[in-house]
Amino acid sequence: MLTEDKVLKKVIAAIHDAMIVDGVDIDMETHFQHDLGTDSVDIVTLLMTLEEQFGDNVAESDAMGFETVGDVVNYILQYKSSAVEISGAEV
Repeated sequence: MLTEDKVLKKVIAAIHDAMIVDGVDIDMETHFQHDLGTDSVDIVTLLMTLEEQFGDNVAESDAMGFETVGDVVNYILQYKSSAVEISGAEV
């Protein structure tokens, strides 16, 4: 079952895989642009990583609304809760 904590851990791991964010504490309130200095290329890279991990596409129109890590986590919990497995392993 998907829980906020499990999804948050996977999203944080995806952020570290997709972007250079050394030395930054990431939590639900972390803002992509203000706290992490991301640009559109970083967001696309993150989306590709998330799609690989969660096995489903993230609609670009939905992704444009992602401002914080919490936005991504809540999106996954709300719209992707049927995805029980991430990359072949339970979330």
